[in-house]
Amino acid sequence: VCAEGCGRLGYLRRASADQFRRIIGCWREYALRQGEERRFMDALAALLPRSYPQYADFLLATERYREWTDFHLLNGIPPGKIDRAQLEKVEKRDVRLLFPLYHHAIERQISARSRASYREAVKLMKRLRDLYLAAGEEARFRLFAGVTAARHQRLHAFREELAKGKMLE
Repeated sequence: VCAEGCGRLGYLRRASADQFRRIIGCWREYALRQGEERRFMDALAALLPRSYPQYADFLLATERYREWTDFHLLNGIPPGKIDRAQLEKVEKRDVRLLFPLYHHAIERQISARSRASYREAVKLMKRLRDLYLAAGEEARFRLFAGVTAARHQRLHAFREELAKGKMLE
């Protein structure tokens, strides 16, 4: 079943959710045993966005952490929309790989220009601070926070949220 169904991406696009998961699971096992990982990844990429969970899981299962980070950056997926178990797995591997995800998410929130988005940006900054501390790079975070505050100094509501969140020194 797998060898026949997996070669036809059109079939997978129309398959029910249960069929899709079963076929992808079967194909994944086959690809790992036969060394066909790249072909499998290409098929998952062609099936995006439907194959997002399987694609992200496969990248982590095959220890392609940098590709996992790049994939989320390119697709603009913020840390809050990523499976917590995946974030923890990447954090355990190399916490520095998460920095760009948070930097971009913070900038996107600030660019939304609303008080709620500023509050969310400050929450992300607090989480980012924890990640920098875990990496032993507190000075680098202070630099990031200072540059971000200076770059957006005209956004008074953002500065107020930074002050409420105790992110300004």
